[in-house]
Amino acid sequence: MRILYLTPTSIFSGGERVTLGIAQGMRQRGHEVVYCGLEGPVRAFVEEAGVPFFALPAFTPAAVKKAVRAYRPDLIHTMDYRASLYASFTGVPFIAHLHNNPPWLSGLGPNVWAMLLFGHRAGHIFTVSDSVMNEYRFGNLFRPKTTVLGNTVDASAILGGAACPGGVPEAYRGLAPDLLFFGRLTEQKDPLRFLELVAAVKRQVPGVTAAMLGEGEMRPETEAKISELGLGASVTMTGFLKNPYPIVRNAKLLVMPSKWEGFGLTCVESLTLGLPCLVSPVGGLQELVTPDCGKVCATDAEFVGEAVRLLTDETYRAERSAAAKQRAECYTDITAMLDTIESVCRRVPEPGTDQDRRNG
Repeated sequence: MRILYLTPTSIFSGGERVTLGIAQGMRQRGHEVVYCGLEGPVRAFVEEAGVPFFALPAFTPAAVKKAVRAYRPDLIHTMDYRASLYASFTGVPFIAHLHNNPPWLSGLGPNVWAMLLFGHRAGHIFTVSDSVMNEYRFGNLFRPKTTVLGNTVDASAILGGAACPGGVPEAYRGLAPDLLFFGRLTEQKDPLRFLELVAAVKRQVPGVTAAMLGEGEMRPETEAKISELGLGASVTMTGFLKNPYPIVRNAKLLVMPSKWEGFGLTCVESLTLGLPCLVSPVGGLQELVTPDCGKVCATDAEFVGEAVRLLTDETYRAERSAAAKQRAECYTDITAMLDTIESVCRRVPEPGTDQDRRNG
């Protein structure tokens, strides 16, 4: 089967790692695959993994149709809402894979109606947590064709990366922050709230340090906030790191105050390395984090109180660190994930569609 993996990004972050992992796995199972996205840093990661990359000059319906005509896939596997909408205009069978639960899901705006369109046309829908269809206004319409498929991580790759400090730029080697922000600098991840939390913890634990791993459009605002709060000596911003895991392993706990989150891949990666995780009560994070490995925090006071306890009670933190590693084991069965995806892929295209399209 020829499968085109369609994503609207040029960067390489959590969602792109998931997409690439699926493409690699399906390629190893004998399928012809191509990763289709915007030209940018993502290309190097995809090609290094041995997966062909098809560059789009822009993410538009016309550009997507042109890519589909050039590659002639039997199936399109889309990786977000916009990609799913554009795939629905191509006439090619497609699977919509939704990794996020944006705030508009419960409303009645244009995105809601666009999802109604591509949801009806999709051969199947994968979501990374129950929260996506629970929050979508018309979610009940699509439950019969929806499978909840939590993301998985390659634990051996994460542990191997953590053991290779040489993969970290020299300026950041040995960095061992108390509080970790691990994600893109975007509104969704709420880096400004993270800094407010660091400042609040610092008032109770004066020597606290923090690191922010990631890049994004909110970097200028984040840098300004660090200055405003007087955290210049306490917070290190690394930007994007190809191998962030040595720093993650050295951190004491993850603080993830996301405004919305479909799953929370960096949370699972952090759990894998033994970090207790403090997360906001949104989306899949509520399912990932249990009381024995961290805390779902509804308020700033809960974030700060739990962070202070974890930083000042080594026995308490050690117990939750051990439980974090055990919790992460629930999200490492890549084979089962690929089995589910492959089974759906094989039954989505209608008989005769492949040959008809090739002849057309």
